[in-house]
Amino acid sequence: MKRGVSIQAANAEVGALAQSLEQAHPETNRAYGAAVRTELQARMDDDSTAGPLQGLLLGLVMLLLVIACANVTNLMLSRGRSRAREVALRLAIGASRGRLVRQLMVENLLMACAGGGLGSSSRWLACMPWWRTRSAGRPMRSAFAWRSGQRGDR
Repeated sequence: MKRGVSIQAANAEVGALAQSLEQAHPETNRAYGAAVRTELQARMDDDSTAGPLQGLLLGLVMLLLVIACANVTNLMLSRGRSRAREVALRLAIGASRGRLVRQLMVENLLMACAGGGLGSSSRWLACMPWWRTRSAGRPMRSAFAWRSGQRGDR
């Protein structure tokens, strides 16, 4: 498809072509239609297990994130308990509560930024081989599909 052409316009043109084929060859093209779909729609329609499988993978990823968040929470709580003596000592020698809160917030912000940077860079490194294979010029599946059955059933 050319850039800028909408799927509706392409569907109208392909529908007209399918109708002219049916009129020209009624014995072989009866009850067939044509539709233009995006690649994602074509993949989802062709593989009936893709939707449930993607839902399962999404659920597993969410479970993994919940476990990771629980681990980070436990680490932060244990770190806070181990620093209770340090905080009490700083308060005893005259540090204000605001200064202590600011110090702890800066430390946690730096740890969060470092973790986010490491996570993003590891995601980039892990996905790089996949991106290279997707853009290596391999032919993509056709988003043009013939349909059998009644017109307008999809």
